[in-house]
Amino acid sequence: MRIVIIGLGSIGSNHLKLLVKNYNHDLLIYRSGKTRSKNKYNVRETYSWRDIKGFNPEVVFICNPTNLHISTAIKCAKLGYKLFIEKPIDSNTKNLKFILKLVKIKKIVSYIAYNLRFHPIIIDIKKIVKTKKPIHCRISCTSDIKNWRNNSLFKKSYSLKKKSGGGVLLDLSHEIDYIDYIFDGIKSINGLHYKLSNITIDSEDCADLIIKTKKCIVNLHLNFISKIKERSIKIDFKNFSIETDLNTGKFIKHYSNKISSKKYIISKEKVYLNQLDYFFSNINNNKMTNNLEEASVLFYKLIKYKR
Repeated sequence: MRIVIIGLGSIGSNHLKLLVKNYNHDLLIYRSGKTRSKNKYNVRETYSWRDIKGFNPEVVFICNPTNLHISTAIKCAKLGYKLFIEKPIDSNTKNLKFILKLVKIKKIVSYIAYNLRFHPIIIDIKKIVKTKKPIHCRISCTSDIKNWRNNSLFKKSYSLKKKSGGGVLLDLSHEIDYIDYIFDGIKSINGLHYKLSNITIDSEDCADLIIKTKKCIVNLHLNFISKIKERSIKIDFKNFSIETDLNTGKFIKHYSNKISSKKYIISKEKVYLNQLDYFFSNINNNKMTNNLEEASVLFYKLIKYKR
């Protein structure tokens, strides 16, 4: 299969590594600047859309800055390429209706990449919620954004700027996506989001949200200014409560007078690989889970709140 990766930042590089190590696809990388060093896998690189057209890919992986996702997807959809779009859909809803219409008319297969749906703890929680009614959920995702990338890349990061799609609401939208996924849909998003530090230029670095879903209320805290690295989920049910951490693999079930626990071996690479396997297994299914049409419903709600 011929695949073009558009953008070779941290996430584009991660997909490149997995594709080279685990599949036998014909790859081409599209990059915006010639000053950067070549990729270490000796995969061909180009700076020209003419080369992309000549390569005639079946699939494009859109991994460039968030605010370029929809405009890039439009170019690719017009040429009939299948779309693997890194989260989130974009930084705003401008031209979203157009790409949705284009994908529908041309029957383009699309997928919005929220890899935590393939995390073993998320999979297990989804199964529990299917059979047991949740009463309340508390989720916290905190980290230090300076540790996400090396210092030179951090200073150039789109995460620092609103215009580029930065800020916790979009950067950490994995949490909002899996809330929607686990609890069968988000009805409303309320709360506060703010800039508390000087880490970013003008994007929000913290958010405290109350999210109403079809199953229960969720309290969500997001920040990337904390020295505490946490990705925890706590859910109360009638007869037990669960306490988990996606980073460490901790999974504890609390009852009135006892607890049971287990620990998952967490491989970030395996989670991403499971997502790629799902995508390639459904490569001709334009109704695969979290396709552009499906994902846009939540994205409209998130952008409406963010404004």
